[in-house]
Amino acid sequence: MGLRDMWLVILMAIATTGLSACASFSISEPTDGATVRLPANTTVVVKASPSMTGLVVKDNGVDVSNKINRVSDSQSQGDLTNQSVGRHTITAAANVPCWYCTPQTWQASTQRNYCVAA
Repeated sequence: MGLRDMWLVILMAIATTGLSACASFSISEPTDGATVRLPANTTVVVKASPSMTGLVVKDNGVDVSNKINRVSDSQSQGDLTNQSVGRHTITAAANVPCWYCTPQTWQASTQRNYCVAA
């Protein structure tokens, strides 16, 4: 392998590393399709990379953001209590920095469906 080929390999490795640092946003709990049995609380965990601001969390369209606490710049979590039996949809939205997006902040959103059972 010549010096030129070696530089090409190094440049490809740098580019791959840079592209793998993409922004992400997800609800890690509850998992999609989960069943929560009463009287247990539903734990909600929202994660973002590299960070997030302005997080809004809704359960069946009702804002429950006041029950979700910031753990770090990249994670927030909290417990939902006194939920009704039946199907629930958790939605989360936040601003996530993104170096390759235009504008530089991505308005990320995601959702999970789960069931509360007696």
